[in-house]
Amino acid sequence: MAMRYLLSTKFSTQQHYHHVTSSLVPNSHNNTYDGAIPTKVELRNIKNKCVQNVKSLVNTLKLSTPLESLHRGNWVKLICGASFEDVVDIRNLSLVYTLAGVDCIDCAADASVVSAVNEGIEAARDIVCLRRPWVMISVNDDKDLHFRKAEFDPEDCPEDCSRPCENVCPANAISFQGKSTFGISYNTEAPRLPKDGVITERCYGCGRCLPVCPYDKIREVTYIRDAIATADLIKRNDVDAMEIHTSGRQSTMFEELWCALGDSVGNLRLIAVSLPNDRDSTISCMNKLFSIMKPNLQSFNLWQLDGRPMSGDIGRGATKESIAFAVQLAKAKERPPGFLQLAGGTNAHTIDGLKKEGLFQTTSIANGETSTISSSNSSHALIGGIAYGGYARKIVGRVLRSMQSQHGGAAPIEDHPEHLLMALKEALSLVGPVKCLQPMAAPQSQSHMLDGRPMSGDIGRGATKESIAFAVQLAKAKERPPDGETSTISSSNSSHALIGGIAYGGYARKIVGRVLRSMQSQHGGAAPIEDHPEHLLMALKEALSLVGPVKCLQPMAAPQSQSHMV
Repeated sequence: MAMRYLLSTKFSTQQHYHHVTSSLVPNSHNNTYDGAIPTKVELRNIKNKCVQNVKSLVNTLKLSTPLESLHRGNWVKLICGASFEDVVDIRNLSLVYTLAGVDCIDCAADASVVSAVNEGIEAARDIVCLRRPWVMISVNDDKDLHFRKAEFDPEDCPEDCSRPCENVCPANAISFQGKSTFGISYNTEAPRLPKDGVITERCYGCGRCLPVCPYDKIREVTYIRDAIATADLIKRNDVDAMEIHTSGRQSTMFEELWCALGDSVGNLRLIAVSLPNDRDSTISCMNKLFSIMKPNLQSFNLWQLDGRPMSGDIGRGATKESIAFAVQLAKAKERPPGFLQLAGGTNAHTIDGLKKEGLFQTTSIANGETSTISSSNSSHALIGGIAYGGYARKIVGRVLRSMQSQHGGAAPIEDHPEHLLMALKEALSLVGPVKCLQPMAAPQSQSHMLDGRPMSGDIGRGATKESIAFAVQLAKAKERPPDGETSTISSSNSSHALIGGIAYGGYARKIVGRVLRSMQSQHGGAAPIEDHPEHLLMALKEALSLVGPVKCLQPMAAPQSQSHMV
């Protein structure tokens, strides 16, 4: 196995699915840009390779039907958000997670949102022939955290406010200075006019902005989905499932909604009820709700155990409540029929938490055969799977933001295969462990970072001595694995040709940081540097002074005019 060595002040690790798919990304999109601007032909070749890699990656997946996944215990649902209505993001998220093998995509009960989900699914199926995930809509029977929006008048905000609401918003749904880039109308190329304040379609009601406003200017607006409009939406035949969010404390509102939906529920394959953990009264509540549904229930049913709503992107501990909820319900003998599925705070740590509690029972699929992962006698087999919301959107959303900053807010992700491949890798890092997907062959090349003197590059000239000594030691070592073919600037016989490159940390941040601090002092802390070209030019010159010598870049002609800081 070929290996390269990098000088660094940091040791790098990767998650399993990032590791096994990294070799699928062309070098020009894996941070190894050689300094030359690629030609149109080269760009086309890069895109074609990315498309082929996406197809190859998806074709390695052995997926069951959504119903089979529920029975096996490896069901995965993507929650777009009951109030999230940015149809551009929803379409792209649906495309990526369809390719990653989710069983269901849960979205707002809105016609344009449902259309966006279905368009994303079909776009994925145009890339690779694979089974459709179910499309689920979410409704509520009463006031619910998932069905609210933040609202405030930006004209009331003091000019000197530090805008903590903008910084804390996980959906980038708060904009100032008329710089919104996310308010894109569906099925049109004309963006809405930039606006300050809350971007309504992007706000999904997490509520994190409410307590941080120093002037208490932000208010919440709650709503209840109309039952008649929901019934009409179900009858369109592009919705497979419905989820009813309820507190469960008063069954009257639930019964009114269920009756108002009428015979439309007969068109559905799955009815889910999402409820919080009401401790000792949870089971009795579930039985009451099931008794209301039972006379008209013609499909499978599922109970969504909403541990800590809309918090999966916060951190590892956010998933504890959903796991505790699952433990409680799995042990209960009086619970009504229906699959159990975790939600609320779910993230990359949820699957490990389930395994520690002995709750994860599923089967792996390999060559058409199945094998049980845990004991087939486990009483916890009714845990049908996991629903991911904020965390799932966050990890793929990073790629979408990068793509949109380069290509515009309405860019379909399939038009930019390099971003599609990166987004798919992120999605698989979350979906893969639940699906027990068979790992692919490891990449044939690896990079090892030689951590000389950690976090000291900004101290002075002598700080680099230890990393160089480390490199000399490793370059001379005879027992290391051989490297691939390389070309070097120095002697082709040099034993140091295996040094693949250099990683810069503190020093790199320091030299550009000086320019950023100057810009922020003049224009505000949240100023995008591209809006201030004079600072961008200075920062780029600083960066090139560090990167250029390593890349052996040819010196450019000096600019005809320069800006100097006074």
